[in-house]
Amino acid sequence: MTLAFPPAPTTQDYTVTVQTTNLLGNMLYENTRQTTFRKQPLQKTASGWLYEVAVLNFKQTENTGLAQLDADTAQLRRRLLVETDATGALTRIANKEELRAEWAKLEPELRRKYRRSDQITPGMIAGIGQVLHGDGYLEDVLRRGYEYGTLFPALYGQSYGEEPVPGQPRIIARFLGNLDLPFTTRIKRRAETLPDVELALVVEGKVDEEAYPAEAARQGLRTMTDQYDLDTTLNSQHVESYEFDHRSALLNAAQFTIFGVQGVFMSKTVCTLQPAGA
Repeated sequence: MTLAFPPAPTTQDYTVTVQTTNLLGNMLYENTRQTTFRKQPLQKTASGWLYEVAVLNFKQTENTGLAQLDADTAQLRRRLLVETDATGALTRIANKEELRAEWAKLEPELRRKYRRSDQITPGMIAGIGQVLHGDGYLEDVLRRGYEYGTLFPALYGQSYGEEPVPGQPRIIARFLGNLDLPFTTRIKRRAETLPDVELALVVEGKVDEEAYPAEAARQGLRTMTDQYDLDTTLNSQHVESYEFDHRSALLNAAQFTIFGVQGVFMSKTVCTLQPAGA
């Protein structure tokens, strides 16, 4: 069955929940972010569609460190103009000049707020500006993240059946220091569906051994633990699911990622998307 791009997409409100659990030695970090988005189509473009994505509500359970900095910059995500390609993937943020102007006003406030912080450095704050001003940096960050990656899955224009077909790579950014964790993916149709679901897809990922920075990860882990005979075997699992209605509109979605090295660290992320108010 081919998942055709909706000829006239409609405005949809979604609630996206991202639960993160990180364990490093005896240190545990947990946070749950919940964002309600309005995804409104504005116009058809040469390659796909232009959407306005507005944040209607945002809350999270952690309010210190990087989570607090993220909350302080939430206004930068309040309204994004997102351009997609024919597969539905996010390709360009069309209102970056507007975001840069907002950042120019916000940056001095953040520098004053965190000038004596032990957790938030001036370099971290400057890094936000670099993302906004870099060529394609913001788009890359959003695609690799869970919220916008789930809102804009690159799944349209392909045929799906019981036999898996190759999907887009999935990159987990900065899984260890500055290193990225690359997954290759395979997509298949799920036979069991609910009455209002026209097509259900399952995406399974496995580590791309050719692209995985094994030696850099090995050295980083052994240096971090001061154990030079450490077994640095990475255990991982990545699964996604998507449900579409008879108009090919996204109904529900989920992503689950877990990875770690036994006895050293573990990271787990569960992301769910559902209609707002469901």
